Amino acid sequence: EVVLGSGATGSGAIDNIVFCPEPPKTGCTRTQGYWKNHASNSKHYDKTWGQLEGTTFFKSKYTYYSILNVPPKGNAYYILAHQYVATTLNLKVASAPAAVLTAYTQATAFFTAHSPDAVAANKALHTQATQLAGILDAYNNGVTGPGHCDD
Repeated sequence: EVVLGSGATGSGAIDNIVFCPEPPKTGCTRTQGYWKNHASNSKHYDKTWGQLEGTTFFKSKYTYYSILNVPPKGNAYYILAHQYVATTLNLKVASAPAAVLTAYTQATAFFTAHSPDAVAANKALHTQATQLAGILDAYNNGVTGPGHCDD
């Protein structure tokens, strides 16, 4: 909002004005492998896990941590789940571009609606999960977003 006085005023000039700048990128991201190896059972525990580690992962029989140990064996549910868990943790410490936030929201809806068995038996769901996993993977690996952590 720019106010140049009340009532009738002359002309005014503003230099170096910027409208709706993109927020600065903050934090950095880590891969699913990092998060798997920095849970409470590790001497390198990352406190970002917090209570999430033991929380049930949607319609699966796993927790957010234990699902990282499930080999996908071609089931795109688990491929997406691994990236989703990493993204969930990364979003606690790093910013993300709109495309990643959109994919994350879509993945949340996907997991709310579908079980691992449903995805294994449905080619369209497999394709959807794979596409979302690709977007989240690029974020977790620092290809998009604020970048990957150096350590």
